[in-house]
Amino acid sequence: SRSIHTISEVGVVLLSTALERWQRERRRLQHSEQEVRKAATGIARIGRELGWKTIQDIRAGQVRSWLSEQLDAGKSPKTHNNLADRLRSFTGFCADEHWLSYNVLEEVKLISGDVTGEGSRPLTTGELRALVQATMQQCRVDGRSSKRRERLYMLGAYTGLRLGELGRLRWGHVSLQADIPCITLPGLQQKNRKKVAIPIAPQILEIVREMRSEAVANDRAGAGDLVVPKVDNITLQRDFKRAGIKPDETGHRATFHGIRKWLANELDRAGVRMRIVRASMRHGGRNRTADRSQSAQMVEVRAALAQLTRRCNQAAAAA
Repeated sequence: SRSIHTISEVGVVLLSTALERWQRERRRLQHSEQEVRKAATGIARIGRELGWKTIQDIRAGQVRSWLSEQLDAGKSPKTHNNLADRLRSFTGFCADEHWLSYNVLEEVKLISGDVTGEGSRPLTTGELRALVQATMQQCRVDGRSSKRRERLYMLGAYTGLRLGELGRLRWGHVSLQADIPCITLPGLQQKNRKKVAIPIAPQILEIVREMRSEAVANDRAGAGDLVVPKVDNITLQRDFKRAGIKPDETGHRATFHGIRKWLANELDRAGVRMRIVRASMRHGGRNRTADRSQSAQMVEVRAALAQLTRRCNQAAAAA
């Protein structure tokens, strides 16, 4: 049972002490160890950035400004809400322990509406081309890091993989010697918990082979080694800015998820049947192709992806 103290009896409480007690309480409530550690590490990092030594240093206005800065730097609304919710949970615990007179972050509001990334606008073919070209040019300045991002955008465009999925992609998931070169994602990484194979489009096959060769040369081609190094949202937004990609007339910003939407739009404009578009994007629905073999489905998806080269070349000629 918790001992009850008045605020005057408790005095100041170190942030580190409060975090240790908060972690202990979350373990008691059977939160996973990974979740507990990640949450506490995140709050400690924010505390260092904002200069918190004690929990009495936490101010709602300061936190609101910091969260707003994260959005401006490219963090998604979903990330904003996760950070805000985690901070509010922590200060709520501190108030329950009577270390604070009330939850000082209770008034920090979450962003309503679609925060999954699905609300971001799709990139146009011209914008995608500008993004890749701008990153290629930046490669002359900062070298290999830009080369990796150029490849990241191409992989995202022709696989439909989300940024988080690309960040978890390992060489053990990539099969270049198969009859149909593909990326196989474990079921644990999918929303429906089912393993899925994504054909590697002709447009990026040589890119992936080049990446594989470089990984082998650097002894980083093991099954557990990352294919693409993780890239932070601030860097991604800088690339978008260099490419001249701006919010549309309704104020919707383009994000990495817009590259995935570009693929869905281009497949639709190419006249690809909706069943194949859904399979390419790994979307479910009433007309799911559960009755078809995976290899047959991959053949159809790969053929649909191959059509995009002609469309993109036509768009470039028209521009």
